[in-house]
Amino acid sequence: MLIKLTAILPVLLLLLGGCSDLAHEDTSVNPIEEVTVFRQEDKLYASVRLRSDYLDAVFKETESGEPVLAYYRFDFYRHQDHFFDKLLGHAVVQRRLRLRLITQRFEMMKLPKNELQHTADENEAMSFLGAPRYVLLGTDIPLSADERYYLSVGFTLEHQGMSWVLGVLKRWLTLTPPIIYTKIVWYEDR
Repeated sequence: MLIKLTAILPVLLLLLGGCSDLAHEDTSVNPIEEVTVFRQEDKLYASVRLRSDYLDAVFKETESGEPVLAYYRFDFYRHQDHFFDKLLGHAVVQRRLRLRLITQRFEMMKLPKNELQHTADENEAMSFLGAPRYVLLGTDIPLSADERYYLSVGFTLEHQGMSWVLGVLKRWLTLTPPIIYTKIVWYEDR
């Protein structure tokens, strides 16, 4: 039994190694170009924009027809000197993009609501994936002029060409977690 497992394991690693381009991404450059946090009436919103050269590389990867999933995590904190920072607002945005090869139209899906839109315009599709705007962080968040606040944004991109099970198995066997990029901006009341 052990001999069979040791014979199958290298073959499985070779097969899984060629399924994703995540290992080839450059981790030294953060694709998050701009993050803003702003208030409108009693609601607090955030927006993020990725670098255009990063989105150009993602666009080339979508030409194969395999979907990509962008995952954004927004956390708004009150900074505290002597305690842990207090979380005041939180939001998660997931955007799935896929180019349908037959129709040459992009399928844009907002998860988890499964809101689906289609477009043939590549700029609109890349804006959908790489520039979420008006992300609601919360309502009636108490902001004092005496306190300091900041927004932390985490971003990761996942290629969904393989099944979820094979993707997790690849991460376990190769010990390569998904790359998470972060950016922090301080809140300034305007």
